Amino acid sequence: EVRGMINRDTHKELCDKYTELKKQYGLGREQYAQLKRDSDYWETQAKTLRTRNVQLLEDVSSLSAQLRLWKGTAP
Repeated sequence: EVRGMINRDTHKELCDKYTELKKQYGLGREQYAQLKRDSDYWETQAKTLRTRNVQLLEDVSSLSAQLRLWKGTAP
């Protein structure tokens, strides 16, 4: 028997473990891709909400100024 050779059972066990690891790696990659898509989506939503918030604050400021003018000129 030559040193360094592995028996058939050990070889099969290693191949099975390798196959399982490859499967888990694939699942991990899919999960990562989904998380990345989710992250991108929520980042876009946050940017949209910040933009809307700025616009609403500007609208409130403008309407407040108009109301003050109207109150000043109302009979």
